[in-house]
Amino acid sequence: MADVAIIGSGIIGLATAYELDRRGVDCLLIDSREPGTAASDGNTGWVVPVLSSPVPAPGLPHQVVRWMLQNNAPFRVSLRHLPLHARWLSSFLRNCNATDYQRGLTALGRLNAASYQGFRRWRDEGLNFEWESPGVLFAAEDAGPIAHLVYDVNSLLNDGFQPVSWLDKCELRAAEPACADVLTCGVLAAREQYVRPEDVIDALRNATRHVRQVTSRANRIERTSSGFRIETADSTLSSDNLVIAAGAWSGEV
Repeated sequence: MADVAIIGSGIIGLATAYELDRRGVDCLLIDSREPGTAASDGNTGWVVPVLSSPVPAPGLPHQVVRWMLQNNAPFRVSLRHLPLHARWLSSFLRNCNATDYQRGLTALGRLNAASYQGFRRWRDEGLNFEWESPGVLFAAEDAGPIAHLVYDVNSLLNDGFQPVSWLDKCELRAAEPACADVLTCGVLAAREQYVRPEDVIDALRNATRHVRQVTSRANRIERTSSGFRIETADSTLSSDNLVIAAGAWSGEV
C-alpha cells in the first residue's frame, strides 16, 4: 500500500512524485504511457508569467460573435454543435467582465510568478536542465493587440512582477532587426525565461527512477474505508491518498 498513488506521469505527475519523495512519502506512479511522454514531451518551454491573462475578458463576447461568422477564426463553434457547448459557453460568457477578469488575473499572476522560484529551486537541488533568461519580445502592427500586456503587468507589480517596456518602431528594430516593416511597436518583458521541456522531463525522470511505477491504465478507482483501491489491467493497487494528474484525460479518469 502506498502513501500516495499518482495517476498520470506527465510533468505534473513526475513533479508531484519528486516533491513527495523528497519529503519521504511513499509514492506510486500509474500511467499507461512511459513517464514524461504525451503532451509534456511537446511543450514549448517558455516561462512567461506576463501572459497571465485569463481567456474570458471584457469585450470578448462581441469578438466571439464576429469570429463565429468567419471560417478561419481562432475561435469558432459550429451552430450545429452549439447545443453541446451551450452550458460551457454560458459560463464562459458570464465571466467576461472586469471584476472576474481581475480576480482571474491576480490568481494566475501569483501562480505563474512562482514558476521562477520553482525552477530555480529545482536547479539548486541538482536537477540538470537548460534554463535561459533572454526575455520575450511582443511585436505588433499597432498598440491595440498588446496594450493589455502593460495593463495586466502594472496591476501585478505588488505580486513581484517587473515592469515591461514599451518600444517604438526604432527601439523595436534595435531589439530585433528581423522584425518586418509593418510592425510599429512592441513590448519587452525582459525577465521572461525558457526551459528545455525535454531536459526538465529527463531530470524529473532521473530523480524519480526509484519511485514505484506501474505502466498500465487505471480502469477503476474506488474509495475504501482506508483510502483508495485502483484496478489496472494487470493488478489491483491501494493507497492512502490519490492524486489525479492525467492532463486532458483527468475528466475521464
